[in-house]
Amino acid sequence: MLARSAFNFTRIPAQTAAISASRSKHTLPDLAYDYNALEPVISAEIMQLHHQKHHATYVNNLNTLEEKLAEAVSKGNVKEQIALGPGLRFNGGGHINHAIFWTNLSKDGGEPSAELMAAIKARNS
Repeated sequence: MLARSAFNFTRIPAQTAAISASRSKHTLPDLAYDYNALEPVISAEIMQLHHQKHHATYVNNLNTLEEKLAEAVSKGNVKEQIALGPGLRFNGGGHINHAIFWTNLSKDGGEPSAELMAAIKARNS
């Protein structure tokens, strides 16, 4: 059996804060195409707004919240750590979803794989 004194619980916040502090900040990914590449379906103005303002807001908020989390962890403020959870999930999810979204857009469109097309046709027949 593990003795209680074998594990130092007071070191956890400091260790977690050090890990959080060593992580690099999240960044807005570059697009693999120009903002006007999807016109006339999606205008360059909408693409630029969606990327530079909307997605960037998720990234900036996520970085700010992670800094606050590192501070709360270093102070052992569990209440604050818990309070930051919803914002971290929301902004982290928004950033990840948009990073995926940009890679799913294509100037030339495209066709689903044969397997996916067969499944779509089977479901809709």
